[in-house]
Parts: sequence; C-alpha cells; structure tokens
Amino acid sequence: MRKHALAESDLIGIWQFTFERLGEAQADKYLDELDRGIRRLEAHADIGPKRDDVREGYRVLFVNSHAIYYTVTPSMIHIVRVLHDRMDPDKHL
Repeated sequence: MRKHALAESDLIGIWQFTFERLGEAQADKYLDELDRGIRRLEAHADIGPKRDDVREGYRVLFVNSHAIYYTVTPSMIHIVRVLHDRMDPDKHL
C-alpha cells in the first residue's frame, strides 16, 4: 500500500477541517474511519468500482463523505487522492 503525497495532504486537510469545526475527538474519529477504509483495500482491492470514466485504471471507495481514489497493480495499491464527494474528480485527479 502506498499513499501518494497528494493523498497524504488530503488526509491532513480533512483532519484540520474537521478539527476546526467539530473538535479534536471528532477529527481523530473521522480520520480513523478513512484509515479503516484504506486498510480494507489491502484485503479487498477490487471492492471499489472502476472509474475509467475519470482516469483509466482508477477505482473509488466511498467512506462517509469522502471518495478514496486508487489504482491497483499486481504488486501495489496506490492511494491517489481522498476527495470530498462534492469535489469534481476530473478537476482534482
């Protein structure tokens, strides 16, 4: 499993946004939920539907209000971005 730098930045931004609005406990809880979704991909990489309409080879897993965009190769799962479901993936991928 490898997270792209943009995905890491997305997760930090999500934590900060949630912290500012709902506090540290909720920010930690939400990030834990996203992390559980990401870890679930290790056992079930094909769980997310293909999103070739966005980018060839991309898949997406929705966790609450966020979409985890990722690709799968024989040796690695690449977490590309973690976008709010209202964000246009064509503009951010």
